[in-house]
Amino acid sequence: MKIKIVLTIFAIICSLFLCVDVLLSNGTNGAPPVGNTAAPGEGDCTSCHGGGTLNGFTGSVTVNVNGGATTYIPGGPAIPVTITITDAAQTRFGFEVTVLDAANNLVGNLSALVGSAVSMSGVRQYVYHSIGVTNATHTNTWTFNWTPPTTNVGPVTFYAIGNAGNNDQGSGGDHIYTSNNTITAASSTPVSSFTHQYPNGNNAFSICSGDTVVFTSTSTGTTASTFYAWDVDYASNGGASIIGGTGHQSQLPGPISAVYTNTGSTPVVYTTGLIISTSIIPTLGVNADSESHLIVVWPKAPSPVLSATQQVWSFCANEIDTITITNIVAGATYTMNFGSATLLGSAGVNGPFYIKLPSTQGLLPITCTASYPGSPCTSTGVLTPPIYVQICNTTAQFYSPKIGPAYGSAIPASYCNGTSYYYTDSSFSVLPIVNFSWNFAVGSAPPFPSPATATGAGPHAVSYPLGGNYMVREIITDAIGQTARDSHLVVVINCGVTPLTAAFNVQAPSINHCLGKIDTLSDFSYGGSATINSWDWNWGDATPHDNTLTAYHNYANTGSYTVTFVVGNGVAFDTAYLTINVVGAPSVNVANNDTICPGFSVPVGGASVPGNSYSWYPSIGLSPSASASNPSASPAITTTYYLTVTEPIANCTATDSVLISVGSAAPLTISASNSSPCINAPVGINCTPANAGTYTWNFGGGLIVSGSGGGPYQISWPTSTLASVNATVVDNF
Repeated sequence: MKIKIVLTIFAIICSLFLCVDVLLSNGTNGAPPVGNTAAPGEGDCTSCHGGGTLNGFTGSVTVNVNGGATTYIPGGPAIPVTITITDAAQTRFGFEVTVLDAANNLVGNLSALVGSAVSMSGVRQYVYHSIGVTNATHTNTWTFNWTPPTTNVGPVTFYAIGNAGNNDQGSGGDHIYTSNNTITAASSTPVSSFTHQYPNGNNAFSICSGDTVVFTSTSTGTTASTFYAWDVDYASNGGASIIGGTGHQSQLPGPISAVYTNTGSTPVVYTTGLIISTSIIPTLGVNADSESHLIVVWPKAPSPVLSATQQVWSFCANEIDTITITNIVAGATYTMNFGSATLLGSAGVNGPFYIKLPSTQGLLPITCTASYPGSPCTSTGVLTPPIYVQICNTTAQFYSPKIGPAYGSAIPASYCNGTSYYYTDSSFSVLPIVNFSWNFAVGSAPPFPSPATATGAGPHAVSYPLGGNYMVREIITDAIGQTARDSHLVVVINCGVTPLTAAFNVQAPSINHCLGKIDTLSDFSYGGSATINSWDWNWGDATPHDNTLTAYHNYANTGSYTVTFVVGNGVAFDTAYLTINVVGAPSVNVANNDTICPGFSVPVGGASVPGNSYSWYPSIGLSPSASASNPSASPAITTTYYLTVTEPIANCTATDSVLISVGSAAPLTISASNSSPCINAPVGINCTPANAGTYTWNFGGGLIVSGSGGGPYQISWPTSTLASVNATVVDNF
């Protein structure tokens, strides 16, 4: 008595479940004998299957390669091939295919999928149905894979033969059809190239911070299936991002637009690159090419903010006002433009500025341009609202200050702090003046004079406790509400009343900085009987002292440092102290590079540190979120994840990355040396490949005579049965 064997393959590679049902027996149900594709040097199936001549009926067999592609990529990945048999009169179907080059030699490699099997016969390879299929719709389709050769071998032809049977379990009445499909090698590896252009049409390689650049691929040899990988910040400087994207990388063909920023004071060179590939896993020189451009991003100082002391729309002609600049950054140069106004003086290089308005009526535009040394990029601030100068009907005027109760128009060259000076109105008005409003230190910082404001015509005795430039303003109002103003610039010097006081530009007793950041400290000292002419900065880390008005320092190690600042004026000295806490970059814990199966996940981070914040890029495939310290990654394709950690004390950051590769499934086939053996007769069972991982077998009641792992095996059955043989293979990389 004979035994019929059903071989069922369960191949789990990368969690992809493959099940192939193969019925091996005599008659029309079994796999066909190979070598009958009607390819050159071969016969066809009409030698066994009667019913008519070859291609003598209305049905057909077709070969579709890679969705209708007419080319193959040498060295490219496996591509799908689909066989379709159609015959309106038949319901049982089978096929056989071989692939040959122009010299009729085997080319590439066939691999079976569901419902098919692969074997060699001599020097040719064949793929065929592993079991005949009954389909009442009068058509059936199989799909298998073909891997192209590593080199260009010229035209490649798929020779296919199809059997449309009448399902009578015999060989008569069957219809046999043939077909072939020839494809040629695609052009060699595509060549990557791209252009970049700014919105203003400039195509230079030097831009300003905040500029947008448009990148357009001009690569050659590409197709609709070409893979693109843009990176506008290859070195991860951290200042480039793609508009409409989620970072500095994109897989779109383009054009893409990217914004570059440079928050420093010196130029930064960015590398922008494009990799194009015929495979989702690029290998330069094999299936991929790359090109990169260097983009020099010059720093652009923030736009300065201008303000006038008297924030009103209109001013009287010849009045004095103060212009102040804010949003100033260290290292930048500022250039003022006061229009037709006259600069009377300033309290420092960057103001405040004291100006006298012009004598003509109209708008007075005032601007300030900021730039870094050597940078071609500038930014401009505009005084808003602008000053409108008008000719006032009522004229305000007051006597310049004099010591004692006497009044006159002469302005002393200078006067000492701590001494009383007198201000008295001398305005002219056709109508009675009903209100006098005085401010003796417009726009100044404390300490204020005593008094700081007053009403009435005066005289008003005013004492300034600290030397400096002060603007004094009087506003008068007549009986019908008309107003006029007059302003004087007053220079007060320290005459020894206020002691020399050392001070920083930093008001807090301590500050926190990141390791590697340059600390900038400036002298804000005041007082004393003479001009400050010496400075000594001791950074507290055993490095040489600085002896300049403004000093810069970069600490080499973390820790808490006390800065000691000593100023002198030739008469006296004073000392100020500042604590600088230098904080190091946080530790970044990422997992080791790993490979996973599609649909699986793996942790990519590490333990969370209290107070630290975490940011992963890209966020695709991360769970529970991109802000977790140790999310699980389940990417659809091979992905590099970047983790940036920020500590809470000084907001210092650090970045690291982990590569998660996604594996792919490999097809398996299983075969028996005899599909209808006798009881207790050993049958050879083979699995291809036999070294794909860990194998688990179920021989359907058969006994193992010999064999282990992936085989081969010798199996015998003690009783008559329809035996189902199952193989499960797991590849855990």
